[in-house]
Amino acid sequence: MLHDLDAETPAAEKYNQPILEALKNDESHRFTDDNDIEDVLGFEHPQQNKPFKAFEEYENLPIISNSLGWQRELPEPWVNLLAKIFV
Repeated sequence: MLHDLDAETPAAEKYNQPILEALKNDESHRFTDDNDIEDVLGFEHPQQNKPFKAFEEYENLPIISNSLGWQRELPEPWVNLLAKIFV
């Protein structure tokens, strides 16, 4: 499970414990960023349409060529968070 800790947003932070309980309190299945995923992705916090705004921001990332072919250049904090999950 990947989710925001929302440490600076009390109205959202209250969901952290229920999320952990849904994982049977197994921290090995919970991956979080410190506050908001927008910080990790490097863009402003929208007030509405957050999933669509994230998609738009992704579409605006530079396209690079590497050993995997053509892809978007992801912000390093996002790459590091994904590496913790999939490695």
